[in-house]
Amino acid sequence: MYITKSTNYKQKNSMKDTFFIKKTIELAKKGLGETSPNPCVGAILVKNGKIIGKGWHKKAGGPHAEIIAIDDCGKRGEKTEGSTLYVSLSPCCHYGKTGPCTEAIIDAKISKVVAAMSDPNPLCHNTTTIFKKHNIEYTVGIMEQQARELNAPYLKYITTGLPYITLKMALSLNEKISGQQGPYITCFESRKYVHKLRRNVDAVLVGINTILADNPHLNVRHVKGKNPKKIILDSSLKIHFDSAVLRDGNALIITTKKTSEKQKNLLSKKAEIIVVENIKNLKKILTLLADTGIRHILVEGGKKVAESFLQHQIVDKMVVFIAPIIIKKGIDFSLASLKWKEKKIKKIGTDILWEGSLFPKNKTDEKKIKKSREKNRNKKRNHER
Repeated sequence: MYITKSTNYKQKNSMKDTFFIKKTIELAKKGLGETSPNPCVGAILVKNGKIIGKGWHKKAGGPHAEIIAIDDCGKRGEKTEGSTLYVSLSPCCHYGKTGPCTEAIIDAKISKVVAAMSDPNPLCHNTTTIFKKHNIEYTVGIMEQQARELNAPYLKYITTGLPYITLKMALSLNEKISGQQGPYITCFESRKYVHKLRRNVDAVLVGINTILADNPHLNVRHVKGKNPKKIILDSSLKIHFDSAVLRDGNALIITTKKTSEKQKNLLSKKAEIIVVENIKNLKKILTLLADTGIRHILVEGGKKVAESFLQHQIVDKMVVFIAPIIIKKGIDFSLASLKWKEKKIKKIGTDILWEGSLFPKNKTDEKKIKKSREKNRNKKRNHER
């Protein structure tokens, strides 16, 4: 038995392993928007070059991808003994809402496991030791970057205790975010893309000014998928009782102690209320939200909310739509100050879409972030997936 890393695993079987790991990542994507707070995971069982079973994790509390793949083998009349398990995230080895996948792998007499990446969850750190004890060959690190991108929200929470933040903006060519064109400045294809983003996150967050100005529903339309939790930052409880966002009972209002008990009690019939000391302390708010099971937030607020998240340097991903229009009177929002770490640009309908991550504002900020991450490595969150 031996354990290998992708850096030392470039010749024999590397192309074959990459081929099957790619398929596990494609399977895992089917769980996007459904598995939170668990990661998305896909698994394939291969014997003599043939796929004999496959599966993906479909929802938290349900069977893991490895178990579904093993069961699929039985349904196909195939035997798992001597087969190779390909999985997009290393198998769990603890009892949580389900039993450990390592036990099922051992019982199925699987001889080899190839994982795209290791799970940083401290509860999963014994996987390597268990496989070694049972003489199961174990390889980790095939297409690791792609696997990390797929489960970025889960990985961020496990290593920092904070939710993953995607900030969405829509601008005109002259960098204005609103005007007199109506509620939308982007094309239908861009708006449909936003609804795809919504169905894959746990929550959508806006400020009270967006609610008062646009009265949005913040639900999923144009595509199939579950509606995210709707989070409203409202320090003074200015929200109207008949606001569209309150109609389905899936809203969460974050406010401050200065609001009256009467207001809070009235609104608590329509939404969950969280009271904080300072609504500008976004890191504290995000920690509270993470504790409720929220792992991925799509921030769709206006200029004030967007700038606040950017200034706090807690944005993990930027999604910017640029519409081919000029707005004479509107709210300015300059992209010049953003330092893109990586950026993908593509045409979507009549608009241009920018997607990517940002560099910290300066080297001092970068050092602070690295120091914070180092500190959090010793405080990794246990998550019983």
